[in-house]
Amino acid sequence: MAEVSEKLSQLTETEIVTSFREALVTLFPILQRLDCISDDTQPYDPFDAVAEALWNVLVVESLRWKHGLDAAPQLPRYGFWDSTPGPAGYIEVRSSWAEPFRLIEFLGDRELGPEPFNSVRGVSATSQVQRVPFDGEISFGWRRVSR
Repeated sequence: MAEVSEKLSQLTETEIVTSFREALVTLFPILQRLDCISDDTQPYDPFDAVAEALWNVLVVESLRWKHGLDAAPQLPRYGFWDSTPGPAGYIEVRSSWAEPFRLIEFLGDRELGPEPFNSVRGVSATSQVQRVPFDGEISFGWRRVSR
């Protein structure tokens, strides 16, 4: 078993995933200026490469060092809807708006307001797309899949 990061071990998975979202929000105007993203309401543009790299560094690697794993957990790719979670599981979204579901990505929903990446999109256990507001009541957890 690898070393555990004392700093990361103090963070919850909600804090780790929320920090990732904060990074997206911070980079949003810079990447808009450089024409890498038109807006945050549409998935699949050049911004996805940046988001996926941040996901791997900020979430996947943080989980590795938080839990002292020998290798990074194999989670589904950020922004992609796979029919099955990765062998190491997935990030579960818990919200008062819906039953728990698997995280796909953060998106903007202008019906909720002008703030970028103000909603969470995911997929339920029955393969239904879910979308809930990102609010103070939302939480995230790493759910390991046993096979």
